[in-house]
Amino acid sequence: MVRALALLYEATGGSAWRNHLKWLSGEPCVDGWFGVHCCPQALPVLRGDDECTADGGGATGVLTTQGSAACHSGSVTGTALDLATCVVVKVLLPSNNLIGSLDGALCELPSLQHLDLSGNALTGSLPSAADCWPRLTYLDLTQTRSWDDEGGVSGRVPEWLLDRLNFMAPLHLANNAFDDPTAAESAVAISRIWQRCQTLGAERCSGVPPIGCSAFNRQGQRYEVELDGLGCVRCPTPLEMGLVGCGIAFIVLLLMRLLGLYTRFMRDYPEHAKTHFATFMILVGHLQTLTIIGSMQLGWPLIIQEILASINLPFMSYIPCRAS
Repeated sequence: MVRALALLYEATGGSAWRNHLKWLSGEPCVDGWFGVHCCPQALPVLRGDDECTADGGGATGVLTTQGSAACHSGSVTGTALDLATCVVVKVLLPSNNLIGSLDGALCELPSLQHLDLSGNALTGSLPSAADCWPRLTYLDLTQTRSWDDEGGVSGRVPEWLLDRLNFMAPLHLANNAFDDPTAAESAVAISRIWQRCQTLGAERCSGVPPIGCSAFNRQGQRYEVELDGLGCVRCPTPLEMGLVGCGIAFIVLLLMRLLGLYTRFMRDYPEHAKTHFATFMILVGHLQTLTIIGSMQLGWPLIIQEILASINLPFMSYIPCRAS
């Protein structure tokens, strides 16, 4: 327990935290490290925000503590830390200037149920161990970065978190840099997160569908929720938007040039007017045929699908991305 918290302190620049009162001094539950809340070993399950119980139900409990004689075993050798009879159930360090990588040693807090590290500048990835935080019900990792900044918690959404989704309330992952949500290997995770957050709503979910997609923004890549809310779509980069704009401008200028040449040709050779009008009507007929075919909602040819997938542009489900 002490090791896990000490490694978090070292990995995130604890000496520069806004508040690191009593950290690395004595024992977290006995001496009351700032932001660390504990419950007696016999009552390790939270009910609500502050009551320690045996099973989370109706058993009589006590309030969580940040340092208490109730967590002291009475065994002090003088050469080792006090042995504690409490377990860490909450680590709450929001907006506390944590800068650095999450450490997998935090998984050594098996009774942890509330983790709030929001408003900081974390990097790295969530622990991947399958048995990490088996009792976690509250997770807030909302970061301070904007979408085009470096940093943010990255990597895959771990399987243990997906397995605990039905117990999570809330789940805040906004402004991080998790793996591409549009990739095929992310489909299952996005679907499971969507199912949970559709129930929880915007007050208890953020950064993930159907609320948002900022949990997946990486430097140079920004995502928005699809129109149907079921997933995320990548926003075009400024370069891509510029290329599209140039392409549209080129086509407009080309059409204007062709129209000018055609008008000049018709003025110089009026005897060809009937023939050109007939050709124009044939083209209109072909356009009508194309419109009918388009209304059948046929899929793109396989080669076109592969090209779109390779460049990962949202041509088929594009929505204008909001400026930020």
